[in-house]
Amino acid sequence: MRVQALVTLLESRYQELLSGMCSELQQRFCVCGLYATVYPHFSYQVAADFDAQAVGPLLAAVAQRTRPFRVRVTTLGVFPMANPIIYLSVVRTEALSRLHRQLWEATEGLTVDPVQYYHPEYWIPHITLAHGDVERENLTDILFWLQKHPPNWELTVDNVALIYAEGFEQGEAFRLPLAGEG
Repeated sequence: MRVQALVTLLESRYQELLSGMCSELQQRFCVCGLYATVYPHFSYQVAADFDAQAVGPLLAAVAQRTRPFRVRVTTLGVFPMANPIIYLSVVRTEALSRLHRQLWEATEGLTVDPVQYYHPEYWIPHITLAHGDVERENLTDILFWLQKHPPNWELTVDNVALIYAEGFEQGEAFRLPLAGEG
């Protein structure tokens, strides 16, 4: 099954911190492996498919008029599902909400089966730590360990990228720098 996501890719420093956290989770609790990604990120929109040729110029226009900005990552969260999803919460700011809304508006009608959890009305900005292999039986122990290592990150949102995964294959369709002046 193919899935694509419109994301901001994390700075290398935070990619390394996230990778370290996932390695620890794998060693201590045998989780994080199913979510391993070569593109650490947080998502604005996820869909089965994007019309990359059509959305590319529209997203480039959004990126061209948006200047980089900072966001904080400070807490842990859990999406309570049959197999819970553990994540780091990205604090939603006005600049982040504005960019998210502009990206959704630019891609309206150019996606196949968009995931409604990412719709601007429902979106919870987050960085996934573990997904697919977390079980309710080990959730408490995982969260207890993670609370001893809380994130206190300040990320620069300086890009928008379209990434994809199909089976074990992952790729980056394009990455656009945020280049606005104001």
